[in-house]
Amino acid sequence: EFHLIGGFKSNRHMKWSVKDQRFIEIFHFKEAGIGYYLHKLCYIESKQVLLSMGGYVTTARSSRSCDHIYLWDIKNNKWHRSPISMPRRMYSFGYILTPNEKYVIIFGGNTTNHIHIFDLSKQRMIKLPSTLAQCPLNG
Repeated sequence: EFHLIGGFKSNRHMKWSVKDQRFIEIFHFKEAGIGYYLHKLCYIESKQVLLSMGGYVTTARSSRSCDHIYLWDIKNNKWHRSPISMPRRMYSFGYILTPNEKYVIIFGGNTTNHIHIFDLSKQRMIKLPSTLAQCPLNG
């Protein structure tokens, strides 16, 4: 399957239909204005979920970073916005999913060198104290 999720001038999740030879709309990120881009996608196989984290939203007049976390339930083909937000409005961050798929570790972003842990089962965001660990540089 081939999916397109967002873009500078797209706020939609589209899926290619081989049968119809065109893209079919799966979801419209209405909160994203006319565009949703620079977000990070993380596939969690054990839960059959795709996370979309942070990024930029574009309106007719401006762009701004966002703190949204969306989850796509692949089995039920449904998107919903998580009640948990990113630690701040973020883009240009790194992340890793732990091998047990219980945590997403988020590194830096924009102008910060902080490290956060998104606990997927408890649906909470934890900031590591900078005395424990931080990125060597901002961004």
